[in-house]
Amino acid sequence: MNKKSIRNILLISIVTLLLISAYLIATRQMTIPFFYRIKAGTYWSIGTIHTKTPLAINYDSINVIDYRIQNAHPKVRFMADPFIVEENGEYYIFYEYFPSKMNSTWADIAVLKSVDLKKWEFLGIVLDEDFHLSYPQIFKINGKWYMIPETSGANEIRLYTTDNFPYDWKLKKALIKNRVVADATLVIKNNMFYLLALENEKMVLFFSDNIEENWQEHSQSPIRESDNRPGGRPIVLDGKITYFIQDHTNGYGTGLVAYVIDSISPTYFADHRTDTVLWRFGDGWAANGMHHLSAIQLSDGSWFCVVDGCKWHEKYYGWDWLNFPKIRLK
Repeated sequence: MNKKSIRNILLISIVTLLLISAYLIATRQMTIPFFYRIKAGTYWSIGTIHTKTPLAINYDSINVIDYRIQNAHPKVRFMADPFIVEENGEYYIFYEYFPSKMNSTWADIAVLKSVDLKKWEFLGIVLDEDFHLSYPQIFKINGKWYMIPETSGANEIRLYTTDNFPYDWKLKKALIKNRVVADATLVIKNNMFYLLALENEKMVLFFSDNIEENWQEHSQSPIRESDNRPGGRPIVLDGKITYFIQDHTNGYGTGLVAYVIDSISPTYFADHRTDTVLWRFGDGWAANGMHHLSAIQLSDGSWFCVVDGCKWHEKYYGWDWLNFPKIRLK
């Protein structure tokens, strides 16, 4: 093979590679290598607080878990929707993890771990799908761990489980199919299971006698057209179930309010609004919103809460030599 033939082959190969790259970039399946941009918008991070009651949060005592103070935590745009649980004397925060790479179009679920509720270790991503994930509601029933994250991108409410907590989450079953339902929130009462969720700007309600199957819509659903989006795990105070709803009266997720369930059964539902639990404040990490709360009660009767807050960040550009962009083929 002569030099001219080799040159022609190389030229054809280079042109072919450029055409394929141009197509992938144009269809948003690949980004220009190394170069990324963070668009102007909101940045969410996580805060923790030790309090006597989750209904009275002292903002001055919130400790912020920001990726910049977490050893080995990658850069992120979002750390939001935190859910805290305890297992064998150790504490875990599952949360929405949205990386800061230019080609990132959806979030995954990641987890932090602590033994003292002060220092948190990043364990990594524990659930990754080919659509957006958030709101990783996690709970334990009959010794088995389950998760119902936000999976409206799949047009389903999905149930995940694991035999290797806190890792290796696998899809167990789609509980509700062919519906775009967001932030489904579990309530358990008298051995019955209920899900409160957002659909078409209304709050809908489902119920079942088995967490893994037999789900159906409640006869009173939708139960409300305003105050319609859940904002964290319900708690029990004074024998009453209290759950949390995002307040959007001053923009998306600017606050959180509490509702008390007066009665819930497969045939009847009634509740009433009580307190404003969280509200945007200051000029720092929560200046533009607070829309989520999850709490666990400690052995001394006090509560440890995880919340989220957001602020605006500026548009900027940069080079990222360590995080080479992914290629996502459709």
